Amino acid sequence: MVLVSGIGYSNMSDMSFGRVLLSELERMEWPENVHVEDLNFGPIMIYQWLEETPLKFDKWILVSAAKKGREPGTLEVYRWIDPRATDDEIQASIGEAVTGVI
Repeated sequence: MVLVSGIGYSNMSDMSFGRVLLSELERMEWPENVHVEDLNFGPIMIYQWLEETPLKFDKWILVSAAKKGREPGTLEVYRWIDPRATDDEIQASIGEAVTGVI
């Protein structure tokens, strides 16, 4: 199963791109193995949702926007490689997640 979501926060530096994209994605027809979900809530709640949902995902496609000094409209695609974080790095990330920083 593939999870697809646009992620963004209203009035933040991502220009709400994820939210705008999500409304378009939800109108489209998708194969049975693709699940479009609104993940526009805090990272801790996303984790809890992933733990509770009966759906299990082999792949995730998450789309957002950020100002990075590039020409507007530049698309960057990358594959996340599972780095093993130390306990201190995990704790620091949890602190960021609680405040809404992803």
